[in-house]
Amino acid sequence: MKHDFTKPFTEEEKVGLKAVFVGLPTFTPDSQKGHILSSAQANWFEAIGYDRSEEQIAAYKQYWDRFYGGIIPYKDFIETTTRVHDSADVLKVRVTGAYDKEGTGYISVEELMEFSNIAVIHEPKFEGADFQGFVDGAKKTEEGKVSLEEFGNWMTETLGK
Repeated sequence: MKHDFTKPFTEEEKVGLKAVFVGLPTFTPDSQKGHILSSAQANWFEAIGYDRSEEQIAAYKQYWDRFYGGIIPYKDFIETTTRVHDSADVLKVRVTGAYDKEGTGYISVEELMEFSNIAVIHEPKFEGADFQGFVDGAKKTEEGKVSLEEFGNWMTETLGK
C-alpha cells in the first residue's frame, strides 16, 4: 500500500489499512475489532510504506508496551495512522490515550514532561521546543495538572500548523 503521509487518508485507503492490519501475523480478533502485538508494529509500517527510524519504532513499541500492555487495539492504531499527516493531532490522541484514561482532560506536569520525550522522537520538529516553558506558563488545576486542550493547542502552534 502506498500513501502520501503528508495528506489525509481517503475512505478507500482506510479500508485498505484494515485489510493490512488483520493480515498481520499477530492479529487477534476480539470484541473491539481486533488487535496486534506491539512487536508487529514494524511489519505494519513496512506494509503501509510508513518510513520510521529504528529509534522511532523502538519508542513506539515502548509506548504501546507501557500504556497498553504490548497490545495495539485496532481502533487506537487506525486512529493514529489516519492522522499521521498532522503530527500535533497524532500526539494529542496518544497523550490522551496514555495519560487520561479517566477522561478528565488533564495531565500532570511529570506526565507531560515524560510525554515530551515521545513527542520529540515522533516529530523531530519538536527538537528544542520549550516544553518546560509551556509548563511554567500553563494554567494549572489545584492538583498542579495541565489541560490537555491547552497542551494540544501549544503543540499545534509550536509546529506552525
